[in-house]
Amino acid sequence: MDGLETDARVTMKRLRETIWALHDAAVTTGAFCERLRSEVRQQTHGRERPTITMTCSSAGDLAPAVALYLYRFAQEAIAYAF
Repeated sequence: MDGLETDARVTMKRLRETIWALHDAAVTTGAFCERLRSEVRQQTHGRERPTITMTCSSAGDLAPAVALYLYRFAQEAIAYAF
């Protein structure tokens, strides 16, 4: 049951992230960067962690699908760092 609950939580989290990215016609770079910062905090909470440096600049808006792909790529990179 614990495994099932964990899988359900991960699935719900990914669904919320997908809805976030696809909700609007575009995702601002500021919102995207804040979402990544939140992901870093969540994945590194309570762990000894390497230094992760993020630099964001206003480069305009991102198409929702692009934002979602970049976000998933960044999630994997963050997870791989640990």
